[in-house]
Amino acid sequence: MDLVLVSVRGFCAGVVRAIQTVEKALELLQAPIYVKHKIVHNHFVIESLKQKGAIFIDDLEEVPQGSFLVFSAHGIAPNVRQQAIDRGLKIIDATCGLVTKVHSAVLRFKKMGIPTIVIGHKDHVEVIGITGESIETTFVVENIDDVKKIPYDQNQEISVVTQTTLSLLDVDPIMEAIRARFHKIHEMPTSTICYATTNRQTALNESLDGADLLIVVGDPQSSNSVRLQEIGQRRGIKSLLIPSPAFLDPSDFTTARRVVMTSGASVPEVLFFSVVHAIESFQSVNRIYFGQPEKKVLFELPKALSVFAG
Repeated sequence: MDLVLVSVRGFCAGVVRAIQTVEKALELLQAPIYVKHKIVHNHFVIESLKQKGAIFIDDLEEVPQGSFLVFSAHGIAPNVRQQAIDRGLKIIDATCGLVTKVHSAVLRFKKMGIPTIVIGHKDHVEVIGITGESIETTFVVENIDDVKKIPYDQNQEISVVTQTTLSLLDVDPIMEAIRARFHKIHEMPTSTICYATTNRQTALNESLDGADLLIVVGDPQSSNSVRLQEIGQRRGIKSLLIPSPAFLDPSDFTTARRVVMTSGASVPEVLFFSVVHAIESFQSVNRIYFGQPEKKVLFELPKALSVFAG
């Protein structure tokens, strides 16, 4: 059986920065370090950080006054930030820079008096943070049908941003529907879909020719991992989302001749290869490496770390 490992996979720069932020905070400031929401959507990563002294919370009331608080890579709404300030918490913001750009765009358009259509999943923490910048001037669109529900006249000047972890395959038809309905649309100079998300989707799509099984190593809560699984499903390929080796079923590989493997942006290499090794333990495998690894990009850690460390 050929096991095709897609080289463009795994951690993106925003995830690396977020994880390193928590690790550095634990090193410089010592435990406990509180983190608002899961720093990234991956159980393996979260458990590792918990063991080092990180405490993940959803309600700021759980955080003792004066404690250190890290905001996750997904971003945060202004009212939550203000609540943290009011409680005297020492904030370390690990929001991905690409997500921050989307927040800034919503605020810029708000000042111009232009409402913003947010293409994304309304219950996703990133979208909750984006719309939190201006509840009264944002409207979330999840699919083409939602475009009909946008509460503005066709002559209304609007702006459009997207959740950074979506698939271009999902966004493009929604954008076409929006363009067909509205005459004056402000779009970002470049798509607000994260470049790493796009790179992973493109590399996977190119690797799937002749595949009869796709394995995506990733957490079911990870939007970008689910989008990778959907790429395989759209092409009629049996596509499985595997959080860890424990979720593998050898029977899925019985008739497979070409299996493609990739991983979501919040999946560490050690977890990816633990799944590879588990497959090799019950199946004779010919490893094939598809494509070239992407150029590594590093984001600077939050300045608050050095400020609080003195």
